[in-house]
Amino acid sequence: MSSAQQQTVQAVNGFAYGCIGADIHVFGDGAPLYVLQRWRPEAQPSPSWLLDLPSRMLNGRFAVVDFTGRENELADLRRWRDHGPRLAVQWLHAPGGQGKSRLAAQFAKESEAAGWTVATAARGLGVTHPPPGSQDLRTDTRAGALLIVDYADRWPAAHLTWLLSNTLLHRATDQARVLLVARSRDAWPAVRASLADLQADASTRALPPLADTGRRIGDSERLGMFLAARDAFAALYGVPAYAVEPPDELSGPDFGLTLAIHMAALVAVDRHAHAATAATEADMTALTAYLLDRERRHWHTLYETGALGTTTAEISRAAFVAALTGPLPYRDAKRALTTAGLGADADRLLTDHAYCYPPGASSTVLDPLFPDRLAEDFLALSLPGHHLADHASDPWAASIPELLLSAAESVGSANGNGRGGDGGLPPYAPRALTFLVSASHRWPHVLATLEALDTRLPEDVGANNELAAAAADLAERLAPHRLSAAADPADRARINRVLGQRLDQAGRAEKATPAFAEAVRLYRELAASNPQAFESVFAKSSFELAVALVFADVEFRVRELHELHATDAARLDQAAAPFRDAIETFRRLAAENPAEHQEDLVAALSMAPLLVPRLGPSDLAVATALEAVNMARHLAYEDVDVSYALAASAVALAGAHPEQAEALADEAVGIARRMVREDPEQHMEQLVFTLSTQGSVLLRLERAEEAIDALSEAAELSGRGPQADQDMDPWFEVMARAVGFVWLQERATGVTTGRSMAVQALSRLAYGDTSDRASALLRVLLTLAGVIDPSARPDDLLAVYRAVIHLLKTSDEIPYVGDNGVVRSDINGVLTYASVLLARNGRWEEALAHLEEAALTVWSEGANPLHAALGSTLTTMTAMLADLDLDRDGDPYRQIGPARGCACAGADRRDLSSPRAGRTPRPRTRPGSHGEDPVRGAVALGTVAGSRGLRPGIGPNLAALRRPGRRRRTPRATRHRPAPPRGQTDGHRPSGRGRHHSAQPP
Repeated sequence: MSSAQQQTVQAVNGFAYGCIGADIHVFGDGAPLYVLQRWRPEAQPSPSWLLDLPSRMLNGRFAVVDFTGRENELADLRRWRDHGPRLAVQWLHAPGGQGKSRLAAQFAKESEAAGWTVATAARGLGVTHPPPGSQDLRTDTRAGALLIVDYADRWPAAHLTWLLSNTLLHRATDQARVLLVARSRDAWPAVRASLADLQADASTRALPPLADTGRRIGDSERLGMFLAARDAFAALYGVPAYAVEPPDELSGPDFGLTLAIHMAALVAVDRHAHAATAATEADMTALTAYLLDRERRHWHTLYETGALGTTTAEISRAAFVAALTGPLPYRDAKRALTTAGLGADADRLLTDHAYCYPPGASSTVLDPLFPDRLAEDFLALSLPGHHLADHASDPWAASIPELLLSAAESVGSANGNGRGGDGGLPPYAPRALTFLVSASHRWPHVLATLEALDTRLPEDVGANNELAAAAADLAERLAPHRLSAAADPADRARINRVLGQRLDQAGRAEKATPAFAEAVRLYRELAASNPQAFESVFAKSSFELAVALVFADVEFRVRELHELHATDAARLDQAAAPFRDAIETFRRLAAENPAEHQEDLVAALSMAPLLVPRLGPSDLAVATALEAVNMARHLAYEDVDVSYALAASAVALAGAHPEQAEALADEAVGIARRMVREDPEQHMEQLVFTLSTQGSVLLRLERAEEAIDALSEAAELSGRGPQADQDMDPWFEVMARAVGFVWLQERATGVTTGRSMAVQALSRLAYGDTSDRASALLRVLLTLAGVIDPSARPDDLLAVYRAVIHLLKTSDEIPYVGDNGVVRSDINGVLTYASVLLARNGRWEEALAHLEEAALTVWSEGANPLHAALGSTLTTMTAMLADLDLDRDGDPYRQIGPARGCACAGADRRDLSSPRAGRTPRPRTRPGSHGEDPVRGAVALGTVAGSRGLRPGIGPNLAALRRPGRRRRTPRATRHRPAPPRGQTDGHRPSGRGRHHSAQPP
């Protein structure tokens, strides 16, 4: 390695690591958001160490059992890796124990052998550390980069967004694939929305249960996997494999899991090796109980031999705490044990627990039982109330989950950043809830513990993504149990409403909608017979249903705009009725008892901008907004904060009455400023919100400079406010909120002035000094592009695309611009989108000019990158114009020929890429296409690409296709290549004093 390629990493009294060819994103206190590591096979532990605790053999990291089965899934992953666009992300999900991690590890192994740079990412400091030194993640001589993220559903969305922006995934002309492994699909929509900013192909795959069609090896995937596991375990134990027969119960529903098959094989071999006489039933409950007995036997042996100074009962209790908290820094682990009543000799207990379960990271202790299924069942068997007589519960355990979830003041963060959980809960609360909820599906007695924990949750958990997801899972688990015991309609309505609230706070609005709808139905009936008791809660539930319908599945930058508008219109039509019910009921109640209900009415009226177009005449928006203003001013005399209501009313009025909206926004800002002076910590976010509203109104008034000033002030205040979130970029959050307000103005009235001014203002910023905010500005521009209807204002959308391209070419602050100033190939993606937009509007010369620019962007990198990049660009543009599926057989050109019935443009009507070249297809335009001309144009581009050698490779510059004989010119990108940023040389990104990308603004 040359001196220019060396990297020195040194740490004193701490942990340090470096990456070559990738970014390191850190918190403000220097703790990394995640740790990247070059994938490598796990070192094989000694057989004696594995035999001490049989459960160790179930750890997929050690690969005791060779990978077996899942051939179809592996083949699909290979196709996904080797075909398609430059950047692709797949969400692979299945229940715990289904074999996701083993499948991902096998895929990693194969990909490494196939020439890919394979890396893994783990969250924060509480993870297994890489070996000392640098992680070499360069792809210079590799096929591409593959990043694997296990437990992706446990990552905060903001951290995944930073990870997906890493330079590792965004080098020019390099293929990049990200495999996100998760237990469920619930977190995927939020992640998919963030991928739109990166122009990545996004897909999801559910891993099915193992098939079982018979007792013959060739017929049964389960039997074949059992025999492979049996043979591997028998070799470790030194017993003949043939002596261990497979059980008859492998066809049961429990054994669709890879883990279940491996557990059955392990227990069968272990019993045979120890000459056990009593048979073990082949169901998951019996298998986990047997393995937990082996854990306890191991603890007892260590204590009897003097290896441990801690009794079996004490180690068992420490393991119970560890199963709930997961790994913790030493001091926090000691406090957790003290909270659980184990603090008398906590240091010795932690030392002995670490002897039994060595920590994966040097900075943590209390590693839990593994696999997760074993930890979950251990929790259940420790809690009183189960039916297994041979496994005595521990009465001590009954109160521990509730005690630990009350310990936020004494227990710090598991990832080392020092931040506590929301609502007084410790940071491990989501894990504890998740494990107990999962255990309760098999052990109903755990429901009593869940009921107690539910009372510990704050009313609103939406500010913490992990906690909100765990609380939603808890509510989904408890609701059927509660409903089965509830005969009173009022109780049933309340249960459904709480379920809807939890799901809505977790971003699962589509699931929340049925729960809210049932609550509204029940409360309507109750209010009819007892209005005094139930009218208010009926109105609140109706309002919550309307909000859920409005926000269900709103993913602006994911779906096509026409699809978004269609589904949006349907949802809004459904939301109109409950919203109208809520407003009418609140009006009546407020008239009868203003002190009790006026604030509810003002809050409901603030939603009017989203729903008024569905409620009646267009002037209703103005009338509703004015009603909210008048009522808010009345409340202001009673010292009630009304700035939010005034700001929301300003949004509603901005489209049709911008001057009046400006006055309201100014008044809201004035109130918020006064309240901030009185109590900055309590009211800073309020001022940020009102300034954002003021900025959007000024955009509507075509006063762009004043608007940017207001929004910049809001971003500055948000960044230094007491409630600032270091995971978020305040400049992006404020600007994106203003874009959302502008979109609401346009949707309510059809006036596009605010949006056009936003395009102009943000484009000017992109071409100016973008210091310290280039990345945020890029994300805002892409957000803005997502809410522009391309059929209505193509020039606005083109202006945004040009600004994005300029940023990608010129900024060295965007985390995923390639090293040495080489722009990532996603510039070609933006150029392709622009080309498609131009072509669909009949502007073919401009469309081809954009394709030429895509070619020139990578021309300076040599002919080979040009082959791939331009061929991919033409393929993508052709497929998009003809509404073809890019993933189908990896070859959309084969869909353009006679099988599609599309007509070629020009004199030569042959599909040169089709095996049946020479046949003339029949002209036809299918329903929902963009018309015959664009389809003909798409086929024409495909024909030209094939005839000129553009696919699979390209010889001449694309410019030659437009002007034959034109001399190739030196691309601008070559003449003005930016210098490498300080701290970088030849594609190496050092750690330590080198360039890190901070996860918070400077």
